[in-house]
Amino acid sequence: MDFPVALKSVSEFERLNNMSINVYGIEKEFIDGKSKYQVVGPLHYTAQKQPTHLNLLLIDDSEGQLSLNTRVKHFCDGCLQYFASKDKLEIHIQNYCKHIAVKLPQLETRVDRLGNTVMDNVLKFEQHYKQLRLPFCVYADFECILAPIDNRSSASEDMRFVDSYQFLSSKLETLASFLSAEQCRTVRKVFPEDEKFSYMRCKDASKTVICDFFYDFLKRQYGDKVSVAYTDTDSLIVHVETDNFYEDMKSHIDYFDTSNYDASSPHNMPQTASELGKMKDEYAGKILSAFYGTGPKAYCIDGVDQVAKRAKGISKASVKNQLHLLHYKDIVEEKRTSVYCTIYVFKSESHNIYTNYIKKVALTSTDDKRFLIPNSTKTLAWGHQDILFHNMSDEERLDTLLHLMQEGIVLDSMSIE
Repeated sequence: MDFPVALKSVSEFERLNNMSINVYGIEKEFIDGKSKYQVVGPLHYTAQKQPTHLNLLLIDDSEGQLSLNTRVKHFCDGCLQYFASKDKLEIHIQNYCKHIAVKLPQLETRVDRLGNTVMDNVLKFEQHYKQLRLPFCVYADFECILAPIDNRSSASEDMRFVDSYQFLSSKLETLASFLSAEQCRTVRKVFPEDEKFSYMRCKDASKTVICDFFYDFLKRQYGDKVSVAYTDTDSLIVHVETDNFYEDMKSHIDYFDTSNYDASSPHNMPQTASELGKMKDEYAGKILSAFYGTGPKAYCIDGVDQVAKRAKGISKASVKNQLHLLHYKDIVEEKRTSVYCTIYVFKSESHNIYTNYIKKVALTSTDDKRFLIPNSTKTLAWGHQDILFHNMSDEERLDTLLHLMQEGIVLDSMSIE
């Protein structure tokens, strides 16, 4: 290791010396015609605090001390406030520091470091002396320069769901390197050859496993008594009509990962080892009273002791505080067409970043991803042959059904002759 230690090497220094270090910096400001310094950072924040801990202030040749006061200052690691005595610091840590929260800028004015009056919610670049000397800048979107791969391996030609395998970052072999051979046994059945196992990406493999589980197991087992309520890349929410699904799981335990079931579960479910590629009950036998799916990545699951809510493009805090189970229910039952959330967002225009308080559609009954069958909660993929029938008027549908029935009678009579 080189000395003096570079900022990027502090983590290695901590590991070699069994200690923890926080590194802070100072920044020069121009306030009321005077130069002042402010502590910034941490430039490096330790991953885990050790018994031997140091807080260091990084000062280069162009910077000075925080102030002309030479007395010891006791800094709080969490919020960077400093105190004259260690006792005051301890009182602050125990009673006040945990209550400090981030406050987003409002539509008010403030005085910047150059003495100008500016809007508080506009973040503008002011340190022009740090700019590059060349009078231009380049914005590059790497997606626009992706070149097609013509020399794909022949091992990938017969694979299913490989539309995005070139661009996903996690290979199965990378994930499998952290797992044992037993935990990869199920996925190895789908991709037994090493080349296929290497080329296939995690999300693409999950699509194959999901489809095989639903069509090769659930549909064969339950027929028309099983239907998909919601599906994502690596998960399923299904509606099954059966006497006791948990008994069915026991009878076909090889299809399931029951490692999260508690030994005291009332279902007496045998525990299996966690294995990649097997289906896992995320609620571990807990009863779900209702499910409301309003669109892609937008649903609500009403459990006995918790309610899980999701809404695409809406922050978790807004979903938690502004969306309720009744909102999802009203959308599904078409009592309302949309539900809005008000959220803060960051926007950028002409190199200026600012906050904006917007009203955004969180839930909607208009699903343009699939065709919604009228007077039903079921959907069809666009291009399905039955969409034309559902778009007909009542009289046209009745005529079509009578015509099909007559054709069926004619065909039956011809087969008898």
